[in-house]
Amino acid sequence: MSGPFEIFKAVTGEQDDAKVARYLQTGTLEEAVENYFNGTLEGDLVQLEGDFVQWESIDPRTGQHVKYPKDVCERLERAFQSTEKEPVSYIPEGTSLRFHICVRSMRQFNSSCHSRGIRRLGPVQPLPEVVHITRPRRTYEEAIKLIDAVTREVCELISNPDKPMPDTLRMPTQEQKAFIVDIFNDILARFKYCSKCRTEFGHVDGDEQALDDPVLTKVPDYFANVKGGETIYKRKVLSLLGLRNLVFKGEEIFNELRKKHFSGDASLYGPMEGISKMKYFTGNVVDLDTVVLRCTERSLLKQVNDANMAEGKPTFRSGEEFANSEQAKEMAYNAARFLIDQFLKRLQFSFHEQHMRKIVLGKNDKVPVARDNSSRGKWAMWQYINADAGVNTFHVNVPDMADVYGALLVAPWHAVRAYCTIMLEFDEKDMPEMLFKYFDDCIADSCFNAKWKSIEAFCDELTRTNTIDRVLANIHRQHQKVIDTIIEEAGDDVERYKEEITRFTCELVSKHCLQGHGSDGKMVGITREMVADWIQRTTV
Repeated sequence: MSGPFEIFKAVTGEQDDAKVARYLQTGTLEEAVENYFNGTLEGDLVQLEGDFVQWESIDPRTGQHVKYPKDVCERLERAFQSTEKEPVSYIPEGTSLRFHICVRSMRQFNSSCHSRGIRRLGPVQPLPEVVHITRPRRTYEEAIKLIDAVTREVCELISNPDKPMPDTLRMPTQEQKAFIVDIFNDILARFKYCSKCRTEFGHVDGDEQALDDPVLTKVPDYFANVKGGETIYKRKVLSLLGLRNLVFKGEEIFNELRKKHFSGDASLYGPMEGISKMKYFTGNVVDLDTVVLRCTERSLLKQVNDANMAEGKPTFRSGEEFANSEQAKEMAYNAARFLIDQFLKRLQFSFHEQHMRKIVLGKNDKVPVARDNSSRGKWAMWQYINADAGVNTFHVNVPDMADVYGALLVAPWHAVRAYCTIMLEFDEKDMPEMLFKYFDDCIADSCFNAKWKSIEAFCDELTRTNTIDRVLANIHRQHQKVIDTIIEEAGDDVERYKEEITRFTCELVSKHCLQGHGSDGKMVGITREMVADWIQRTTV
């Protein structure tokens, strides 16, 4: 009987779990018990007047709950029950301070972008059976513009391995993060109510419960891409929640890893720092070492044997025999040496720092053998053998920095960018299939080294479908009423119709700075000539 829930039931004799939960929201355990015996639940907890329920902020310094005024509570409740869930602005009486309250992320932000949690006290509103979540077009456009600005510098580092890491990276404000998390919550709701996702990903009762958790809730550990008791649906739920948490925590985790020179030695980090913090908020981690040789891969063994036969060298009967050879050690060393050199170009360590980071590697050094993950980060290069699983690999003690950048600083943002692109570029007919494809291909139930690559591959594929013709057709669909008026006014005068529809379309193209892929696959700005050509080809 260790928890307040069990203690409350034992003291009061109350067996209605829902009622117990409501009383426990009224304050401390002692206050909840007192309220129960005084019969003050309705007065203290809900104070209902029509649709009014109590909203409170949580002071991070004292842990005290601070009630919002009634008019603010009513505005928050309207936002909470709406589809859009727009943020609410609040200026406390007698002050000039302005706060922005986000009911999706359940956070209150001040002008310095510091935040505190909020909570809602009252009956939980049942979610509708079918959810149609749409936002104004400008919201998705603003999100894409923000995401591109936030990730531009990091993407340049990923594409240029020789570029040194700057002392500081441009990072978003707390308010910008809250804006993106707000859209991420739309994604979670879309997944929850996608019937095809439930069918295809093996949903079982309870898999979706965590989708209602607020941002920065702990994500349970899970094994990526393997059967660990979770369905694919559940692993995708946890992947989504981890990505959402990284919007707020990715930068923080990255900086903590950086202070330890991105070491994979778990003993160097505190219980809520670096690797352990990522595990807490995502249920998974990004690898901080790199596999340089997989000796038991049949395709690799065939390539090695074919090359050896051509040169008159001995061949290997098995992956294990190859792994124990000098040839395997030389191949592993050469790959490891290259990755260490690339790592040093980025971070520019002194020799002492290299020694402390355990990345000083000599060609004739003995290669240690590890049998479990506890040895990670202890040597510059090592061989990992798990005979039961048929694994025999060589590892180097540096990460692929593109994976670290991508997993922590790009993946959560580009996952939202892909979603916003779908919302902008596809109509209601194509939307369900594209959203399923998004959850199937973009949100991978893999480790974070592969997860961010899946997101990038999906974004790349998405842009290739964004042809000039599709962009123009979509913008016409969004302004169909105006186009119908132009058609009606033009009557049988086809030339007048073409002139007016070209003028109107060019105005839209200019206003939204529209781009599309041309016939050569390159992304280009749409010109008046392109508009006129499309209208000529599509006019009956």
